[in-house]
Amino acid sequence: MYQRGNLVSLAAGILGKSRPEDLSTLNDAERRMLSRNLKGLQITVVHRGESGSKKRFKVCPTIFLSEMQIVGLSTDPAAAIHFEEDPDEAKGTGGKKKISLVDYFYVKVSPILNYLI
Repeated sequence: MYQRGNLVSLAAGILGKSRPEDLSTLNDAERRMLSRNLKGLQITVVHRGESGSKKRFKVCPTIFLSEMQIVGLSTDPAAAIHFEEDPDEAKGTGGKKKISLVDYFYVKVSPILNYLI
């Protein structure tokens, strides 16, 4: 059981790092340790903006919460992860559009990411 708080700070604490920024350069052993400790953890994600999902709970007109579970960690940096955006979300594109994880968060969630790891 972990205390309530920021997931990035929790990850830094698990690895004995003093600053969340130190998570940007994890070796394989650190990534495995972090994955073992976080896998299966239930988290609540705060979203600002439009709801867009039935899985979100409205807190106020512009803040929504989503309950999620960590299933694992990627070995790739966020900037290298790409996926096909749902046609409903890629409005006006006429089909699926390939987008990076960083670009998706910039456009859909917030132009300001606290941590880009």
